[in-house]
Amino acid sequence: MCKLVRAEVYRLFRSGGYVRVMLLTALVMALMPFFVDFSLLAKNLAENMESFLLTGSMLIMYVPFVSVFFVTAGYMKKTAYYEVMAGNKTSHIIGSKVLVDGVGIGVITFILAIVLEAVVVIKNGTGGVTELPERTFLFFVICLHVTLLTVLVGMAVKHFAAAAVLFLRIQLLDMMPAALLPMLAEKLNLSKETSERILRCTFSQQIMDVFRVDITAELVIITVASLVVEAALWYGIVYVTMKKRWYR
Repeated sequence: MCKLVRAEVYRLFRSGGYVRVMLLTALVMALMPFFVDFSLLAKNLAENMESFLLTGSMLIMYVPFVSVFFVTAGYMKKTAYYEVMAGNKTSHIIGSKVLVDGVGIGVITFILAIVLEAVVVIKNGTGGVTELPERTFLFFVICLHVTLLTVLVGMAVKHFAAAAVLFLRIQLLDMMPAALLPMLAEKLNLSKETSERILRCTFSQQIMDVFRVDITAELVIITVASLVVEAALWYGIVYVTMKKRWYR
């Protein structure tokens, strides 16, 4: 397992263009609120919450589609199959990529995404924003959810077409419910509470809740549970495809 992790770290930092594009994308995402509002550094956190919401929205729109090409590049170039031919355990192969490309990139993305918020808080204060540790934790969970999903989808598809699968997943299970569920709630006789719980399983609603509403135990549980459930689902898919030798 340790050898696989070291090999994945080496592959990540030797990937050249992919790492540069990922870091540039994350940096642009982090600085976008400043480009939208040049007076941002003169305001406190409360006054900038809507601007920082833009950072979270860009997170799920761009970072996955950059990193998924890095994950699938190894399969397209056949280099990722050396791990299989070497007789490594399937769980260790998946785990190494999840740790490095999922957790590692997730942490880097999270740090870059909150740098501007940290500067604002240090310089001008929170402006009355409460539950800052809880909001920070939930934002980290969302970052981790996005990057883990990206890695696992890439490993399941093992082709650049994983970007299309990722796009469909985000559109069908994230963007569309957020847009259509309020209209369908009446026809399906869903209560307001049920509709809100369903929406809170989506990236877009979770990000809005982090920046707009009070943090409740239910919000924390749903955000963490959605990460665990989806990661477990895609892990299972990847595990089966690798055990069945469903390679290109």
